[in-house]
Amino acid sequence: RKFASRTAVLTKDMISDAQQLLRALGLPIIQAPSEGEAQAAHIVKQGKAYACVSQDYDTLIFGAPLVVRNLSVEGKRKKAGKLAYETIKPECIYLKDILTHLNLTQDQLILLAILVGTDYNPGGVKGIGPKTGLKLVKEYAHDVDALFQKVEWEKHSPDVAWREIYDTIKQMPVTDDYTLEWKPLDEQKLIQLLVQEHGFSMERVNAKIEKLREAAKQQQQKGLQSFF
Repeated sequence: RKFASRTAVLTKDMISDAQQLLRALGLPIIQAPSEGEAQAAHIVKQGKAYACVSQDYDTLIFGAPLVVRNLSVEGKRKKAGKLAYETIKPECIYLKDILTHLNLTQDQLILLAILVGTDYNPGGVKGIGPKTGLKLVKEYAHDVDALFQKVEWEKHSPDVAWREIYDTIKQMPVTDDYTLEWKPLDEQKLIQLLVQEHGFSMERVNAKIEKLREAAKQQQQKGLQSFF
């Protein structure tokens, strides 16, 4: 609860609308007890999903074995603040490779993230970037308290102890009470939600439904490799 104001806020109506849309699309819904990314990482660690799809590197600090970024069917995204698009390619980030390359443990990766900034301390410690942070984490590998004294943590973040952030990340609640089950597309529900309740164009929605209908007819789904 203490860190709730530091993360994005979703209203009950927003959550309800999103859940109804997902159900209409036939997709499974998992209600995470806390951070969705922590829950996603947990599912992948259990071997019940292949990877976490996220643009946020914070997924790695929750222990996601594999994170896929820039996953887009169209292979492009809009440039921030511009009426233009840029081509993107999916990127696979393997946690094991990151830890090996940086010569860090998972706990040290969390410490590095805290130094440079997480959702719970945006911006991190002023003046410390990834390179300096990595050097310090290794230098103080056996004395974490000395590390945060060195960077004058209390001066930069007087309202929250680094240990609180660390423990929050390490002890983030997850649940095993979920089922990954896909169901048929509910076309009428989609039209009700998107057209009647939210004012989307009937023509546009029907076009998208037709694409989904055609995809559902295919016996063999495209694998992740088709995006590369």
